[in-house]
This record gives sequence, structure tokens and C-alpha cells, in this order.
Amino acid sequence: MDLGSWNLWEMHRKKTITIYSMLHIPCPHCGLRNETEFHYGAEAGVAYPDPNAMTDSEWAKYLHIRANPKGWLAERWVHFAGCGRWFNLWRNTITHEIGPSYLPFTKQPNVPLARRSFSEGGAAINEQNEIV
Repeated sequence: MDLGSWNLWEMHRKKTITIYSMLHIPCPHCGLRNETEFHYGAEAGVAYPDPNAMTDSEWAKYLHIRANPKGWLAERWVHFAGCGRWFNLWRNTITHEIGPSYLPFTKQPNVPLARRSFSEGGAAINEQNEIV
């Protein structure tokens, strides 16, 4: 028995069902759409440096090293299957909760406050990005 069929047998034996829900992302131009219409760009607010003024190791660090925090993060997204425009939004990297979206180079909204509690079926995140 190969490992793949064993995993299927274990899932069947335990009667475990995993349900994945789709994110619904608010495009500031088109409104609420399914995540399949978007591509993730990067962390928002990261300044683009002059690559000619950097060493190779500094450039590699800029390209590949990000903070990757737990909790709310401002991100860049493109609505490739819709209007084709870039925008920023807040997303919680723990719960995948979507916060407000906003246009690049505009005033960034504040970090969203926790909107769910354990009794409502989700984890609440405080301003220090801790599960409460």
C-alpha cells in the first residue's frame, strides 16, 4: 500500500472532512469578488530601492526577506480577472479575515480591530496581534 492510498484510508476511517472556504476580496473598483479573480502582489508600503545603488546581497535581501508577521498585514493585490488594477488591503495572516481595501498612494486605514470571538466560531486578535 503506497502512502497516498494509506492517507485516503486514514481519512475514510476517521471520517474526517475538511472544508475550505473561498476568500471574498473587496476590489475598490469592482466590489466584492471571489479570490480566484485576484493575484497577491506583496506586502504593501515597501519602498522600491534603486537596484544599481545596492550590492547583490542587499538586493537579494530586499527581494526575498519580509517581516511575515502574525496578525494584520497591509498587502498589495491585483484584480487580474476584473478591472486589472492594483490596490491594497488589510488581511489577517492568522485567520485570513479581510479588512478594508484602499488605493495605493492614499491614506492607509488603521489596523482593523478584532471582529470575531471564540463564541462566534473564530479567534479574536487584539492590537498586539495576539489571539485573545
